[in-house]
Amino acid sequence: MFKIESSNIPTTKSQLADYNSRQQELLANQPPYARVFSDPRMWDEVEAEVARIQSRSKHLVVIGMGGSSLGAKALTALQDSPEQPTKVHFIDTIDPDHIHAVLNHVDFESTHWFAASKSGSTLETLSILEYCVRLCQSKKVYDPKAYTVITTNQDSPIRQWAESQHIQILEIPADLSGRFSVFSPIGLIPVGCSGIPLSQVRAGLTHVCESPDVVAQLFALLVQAHNQTDSKLLIQWIYADRLMQFGYWFQQLWAESLGKAKTRTGSQAPFVAEPYCLRGVSDHHSVLQQIAEGPTDKIICFLEVDQQTSLPVIEQDSLFQPAILPRLEQINDLRKIQAAANRASLEEKGLSCFRIQLESLSAKSLTELMLSFEFAVQLFSDEINVDTFKSSLIPVTRHQLFQHELPINGRV
Repeated sequence: MFKIESSNIPTTKSQLADYNSRQQELLANQPPYARVFSDPRMWDEVEAEVARIQSRSKHLVVIGMGGSSLGAKALTALQDSPEQPTKVHFIDTIDPDHIHAVLNHVDFESTHWFAASKSGSTLETLSILEYCVRLCQSKKVYDPKAYTVITTNQDSPIRQWAESQHIQILEIPADLSGRFSVFSPIGLIPVGCSGIPLSQVRAGLTHVCESPDVVAQLFALLVQAHNQTDSKLLIQWIYADRLMQFGYWFQQLWAESLGKAKTRTGSQAPFVAEPYCLRGVSDHHSVLQQIAEGPTDKIICFLEVDQQTSLPVIEQDSLFQPAILPRLEQINDLRKIQAAANRASLEEKGLSCFRIQLESLSAKSLTELMLSFEFAVQLFSDEINVDTFKSSLIPVTRHQLFQHELPINGRV
């Protein structure tokens, strides 16, 4: 399990005991995301679909926006083996250059297309899916068996199309929010296809459910940090590049679950710090100055990994004179030194800081972290009385889109 520590965010034993009880109660009530991953039938369905895809495809293209791709991207980013049974690609943007680049890297005759949309009417997902289907048809390689659609059991455009084509449809519960769907078929099928053992994910889920004290500690630090300062920003400062996708997943989890205008009773909801993520020592050389010299209205989570790739320093005598480099056995030692120095300096300036250290870059470790944050975010939403799972804002309505519709071939 990961370790959490902080030297300037105080928590008490009574608080931790109270939060531990709340977490146990939350587990007993089984929120939608826990109910899904606790169902052995779901795992059977996922493993069968992974086997079907791997048996016929060298590439898997995941088409989905937000929670339909972010969780799977976070976990598959840990897969660095060149011997992946099925290479997983993500199209989670309507940037045509990105779509073109992904499609240039796949063999259409051995590609499986995986489209996820909870509503079944996500405009971007449908647009990308239609483009890919038309492209396959033009290349004479369209095969309904090479598609999987994930949606709810409600009638929708994507479901109607999939049913008309006799395409495999896997259902997710209507009460499962996309940002909490990583441990459902939406996230688990791409993860399994990438070659990451799903047994590692299941082990991580089990460990968290058996460790309410860790979730309680994480929740306590988040609550106390908000209470002791008028926090405007919650920064994930990530010191492992393969965890950056976790940072983007966390941004959505936190912002959409807690950034509400109204409470459950209709009163104005309290302001919750806005999340964003920074990249290790690279951002020491970009935004650190403003963070250090600006207002102290920030909470910073330093995310580190204990065991990373071994890059030994071959020579003990520095090539550079006068010797300005500390004596190191591993390049990773320099990363650890710089992260610790950064945290200490920001704590001295009065910023609320805490540190999370994963033991390794494994699917089990990251699963433990992701599920712990899901639980902590739901506990936080109960603390401030907002609806965790409700998403109240659609960035651009279809009416607005049609107002800006572009002429096609000279016609509107």
